[in-house]
This record gives sequence, C-alpha cells and structure tokens, in this order.
Amino acid sequence: MPEQVRTRLVLCFPGFEPVPVEAHRRRFERESAKAAPHYGATVHVGEAEIERGPVDVGVFGVTAEGDGWRTETTMVVYGLAGLNAMYDERPFATRLLTGLQGYADYILSGAFVRYARVAWRYFVFVIYPLILLALAVLAGGLVAGLVSLFWSGMPAAFGWLVVLAAVIAVFWRAGKRLHLMLFIDDWAFSRDFVRQRNPGVEAKLAHVFADARRRVGASEADEILVAAHSFGVPTAVLALSDLIANVPRARSARLLTAGSSLLKFALHPAGKRFREAVAAIVANDTPWLDVQSLTDPLHCFGSDPARMFSSGAGERQRTARIRFRSQLSPETYKAIRRDIYRVHRQFVYGVEKRSPYSFHMITAGPEDFTDVVEHGGLSETWSFPGREA
Repeated sequence: MPEQVRTRLVLCFPGFEPVPVEAHRRRFERESAKAAPHYGATVHVGEAEIERGPVDVGVFGVTAEGDGWRTETTMVVYGLAGLNAMYDERPFATRLLTGLQGYADYILSGAFVRYARVAWRYFVFVIYPLILLALAVLAGGLVAGLVSLFWSGMPAAFGWLVVLAAVIAVFWRAGKRLHLMLFIDDWAFSRDFVRQRNPGVEAKLAHVFADARRRVGASEADEILVAAHSFGVPTAVLALSDLIANVPRARSARLLTAGSSLLKFALHPAGKRFREAVAAIVANDTPWLDVQSLTDPLHCFGSDPARMFSSGAGERQRTARIRFRSQLSPETYKAIRRDIYRVHRQFVYGVEKRSPYSFHMITAGPEDFTDVVEHGGLSETWSFPGREA
C-alpha cells in the first residue's frame, strides 16, 4: 500500500529551450489539468512568484486532491532558459562557428563513439547535421556536374557556388523544422559546460546550487523531489550531489529524470564531475527513477546511468521505459510523432490515459516517490486507509 505524501518540495530543472519560468508555470497548469482526471484528481495551480537573478526562479503552489487524499506541493522552477539566451543572442557567425567547434570537440574526443555504443538512435540524432551537409554537397555536386555537360567551359568557381547554394538551401529549408540553430547553440553550450570554460555558465550554476541549498535546508515538507527533463538533468544531478554533500536534509531527497541528456556530458572524457555526481547520488542510496521512451531519439534510450557510473547501484535506482502511444489518444500521437522536439517534450506534457508515468501526478500527487521507484511507476489505484484527507 503506497504511503501518502501530504506536503512536497519539488526542485524542477527544465530543458535547454527558450521558455521563461512564467511559461513553465502555465504549461504545468495546462498539462496537469489534462492528466488529473485520469487519476481521479483535481489540481489547482497557484500564481507564480518570480525571483529575478542570474537565473530566474519561479515558485508556485500546487494543490492536488482526490478520494481520501490531499497533497500540497511547492514547485520551484529554475529558469535554465537563461543559459540558452547566453548563446542564442550572439551574432549568427559567432553562433555557427562556436557551435561547429563544440560539435568537433565531441567528435574528436571520442564521445560520439561512446554514444554509438550506448544508444545508436541518439548517435543517429546527433550526426544528422553531418548527414544533411553531406547530402547537400552531393546534390550540389550533381547539379554542377550536369551543368558542366552542357557548358564545356564552366568555371570551377561556378561549380563551388552551386555546391554552396545547395548547402544553404538545404539548411534554410530544414532549419526551422529541425531547429538547427538551437542545435548549434546546444553544442557550443555543451562544450563549455563539459569543460567548465564559460565563467558565466558556472556563475549561474553556483547561483542555482546556493538557492537549492537554502530552500532544502529550510524545508519541512514530507518529501523533497528533484525533477528534471532533458538538458535540465545534468544540472539537476550536479545540484543534488552538491545538496547531499552540504545539506543533511537533502540526504532523504529523491530524483526523477526524464528524457535525460546526462550521458551527453558524462560520456565525454572531460565529464568527470557528472560521473562523480552520479556516484555520489548512488552512494547516498537516493531513490532515482530515470524515465525513457523509444519514441524519443533525443536521449539515450536503453541506458542505465546509475549502473554505468557506480558499482553500488541497487533496487532504489531504476529505469522505466514508457510508450507515449499508450499514454495518448490516437489523434494526439499521430499529430506529434513526426515532430521530434514535441515528442521529446511529451515527458513533461499531460497524459491522456492513466499510466504508470505522469510527470504531473508524480510531482503533485499523493504517492511517495520511494514507492514509485519500487514499482517502476505510479500505482494503479490510490487508497490510503486510516489516513485523514
């Protein structure tokens, strides 16, 4: 029988997308309203208090109620969009050059080879810009070759211009749909993050860690949960490791990760601090559920980060593999399945059927996260006999 959580503090680390904390609050309200009825629950999301700083922090209350239970959650959302802004506000040429440098760093360091060994679908995703480039060059070369058949004196410079035009056309057409500039900024940031070479990034992280220490140290909640998605996961893992080392209360915290980008950094030779953070979390025997989906190519499906970087991982560190198709209506699934970034965000969107995984019911519902980890997901029903609502 699951234990009821009456009060919870959630430290939430979103992904690397240009979304302010106010929008994350609106998303949580909208998507939790979709999920709640399938769990016999109602959810009320309060207004957010925004604390401006090196990293904006949004704090809002969530009250969830059902048959015989009521849970009050304080959500603390760290505005990691500020990290994105440091990169996407630069001139185009700078963004492109530093992004390609970051991309080359991960190739030459051997990180890409490790991705191929651990999760081939993620490897295919990270090399798709190279595939696009090769196809564009090939198309341009073929066009130039055909032109030369009818223009015997064609200047070589014209052929190169055709190739360049093909490259620009392919990337221009694919750019918006595939978010190529976000992808480019991602690699520039990734190089800086893994090598700790951008003082601005490190200062923002230090601010987040200090804020988390203050909140957890003062919390009297029944449960403290660190919840992270995508690019938020590596920051969350570093933050939780810091909390365990500095705040005694944090040694009973739990960790939920979904669609994780942790291995992007931990598999890089320079990613020692990420590997050490995982080892510290496992050594503390922190309940940790890492949620993955085969449908999403933007994370390392099939991996087990706790066991990859610590020999001490046990039953309280688990992975859960879910199918978005089984959580959504056929119409919704059909509408999103070809948009890889929308699929990736489904981890933090509302489910349309009762499922073992629901970001909103895990973070705002009554079930103790230790039980969620033990069962690999939420219980099929919630019943708390002998407990007052």
